[in-house]
Amino acid sequence: MQCIKCKKEIPAESLFCMFCGKKQTATKAKYHKREHGTGSITRDKRNKNQWIAHAPANKEGKSRVYIGAYATRAEAQTAIDEYIKSGCPDLPNATVKDIYKLWFNLHKRDVSDYAIASYTTFWKRFAEIETMPIKDVRTVHFQKIIDDAPSYSSAKKLHSLCSMLSKYAMENDIIQKNYAEF
Repeated sequence: MQCIKCKKEIPAESLFCMFCGKKQTATKAKYHKREHGTGSITRDKRNKNQWIAHAPANKEGKSRVYIGAYATRAEAQTAIDEYIKSGCPDLPNATVKDIYKLWFNLHKRDVSDYAIASYTTFWKRFAEIETMPIKDVRTVHFQKIIDDAPSYSSAKKLHSLCSMLSKYAMENDIIQKNYAEF
């Protein structure tokens, strides 16, 4: 067998050339670049062990949508693919229900089955405001849901759910202020 680089004769099963040091097998690319308009995956600047997934920009070419941070590039790719498959709602006009669905699909991977069941149960209390656009929801709406809670612990969990939905909407530049804080 001949070396790829220096063309000298080397043993048949050599991984490297003993004369020039050139590796004899082609290395496979670590990953392929995503096509235009299908989202992007980058490394987190602060934590190099995380991959950040962004959905493609909306039809007007405005800001991309942050989907989440993942441990591997493959997880980030599947998250973008699921997001695109779910229909990419028109986020500036998204309802509370749309935001809940997007948030829940991302959040359910990181929590226990008990937490998933409790989020599903507490979501039923949002029936009054689920069709409202998230940008029109104010502290009064969240406060009414929390005040109707049967116990203190339920009120805390409802407040937590309101806060997480608002933070998700803020991450995606739908709202500018987290009204669940108040």
